[in-house]
Amino acid sequence: MPIDEETGRPIDDPFIENPYVIVALGGYGRAEQCVHSDVDLLFVFYKRVPASADGLIREIVYPLWDLKIEVGYATRSIEECVYYAKEDYEILTSFLDARFICGNSSVFTRMKDQIRRRVILKDSKKISHWLVERNQERHKNFGDSTFLLQPNLKEGNGGLRDYHTLRWIAGAKYDLTEIRDLEYQGCLSHQEFNDLMSALSFIWAVRNKLHQITKRKCDQLYFEYQTQVADSMGFVSRNGQSAVEAFLSALHSHMTFIKHQLQLFLYELGQSQKKKMAETHQENKRNSGHLFGERAAQF
Repeated sequence: MPIDEETGRPIDDPFIENPYVIVALGGYGRAEQCVHSDVDLLFVFYKRVPASADGLIREIVYPLWDLKIEVGYATRSIEECVYYAKEDYEILTSFLDARFICGNSSVFTRMKDQIRRRVILKDSKKISHWLVERNQERHKNFGDSTFLLQPNLKEGNGGLRDYHTLRWIAGAKYDLTEIRDLEYQGCLSHQEFNDLMSALSFIWAVRNKLHQITKRKCDQLYFEYQTQVADSMGFVSRNGQSAVEAFLSALHSHMTFIKHQLQLFLYELGQSQKKKMAETHQENKRNSGHLFGERAAQF
């Protein structure tokens, strides 16, 4: 137990034996927040969550609320993180976006390692299938944003969630830690990565403008906001095309690229899995033939 240098008395600090880490989740974890995006925090303790965690929350979260920042938080032990990641893949995706903020880094490393070994590596195919099905269901609900006149920048087909889905599936398969790893792991070529960043940067800029104009979190690009967004992003009428038309054309182009990139990634992933299954089948046949030959020789 640590000793106070002035009094010589032991310091009663429950966090010494039960260290913790503060983790960023969601858009904050991906470092992709917009003006009015939520701040999602996770307080992870090495052992079970102590009663003294309430005081820690008040000290860190309450001042952020006073600043009118929308903060969501949760407190978990490492074991609870593993449990919830296994029980709910929606929660698992938040762990795939997790980013260390401060605290004991070894707690963060252990949490990520335990989730990967005990959940992701055991259920990688199941997780990928769930993400693809969830994405398809979302497209049915929000439509194809690459054609809509009032596209949803986040949930529609070609929106940010398509990019998130690509990132989550690749993260589960290759243990990605940042967006640049998509290129390093061969998920994207160098040119594709640059084009993806250009598309994302444009959509993030539009989303930020939309948040500023509406003074709230808003992902639907309604008609009433389109002129202001187009003007604020520097689009002008030219050659018979209005500023809004030029703006929507550029937006749809970027969203189409993201949509096609996810489709291509899923296709190549499926082809890779089929090739691996075929190779495994051939190997099993060779092994079976070898084993049969040995048995025949014995007779």
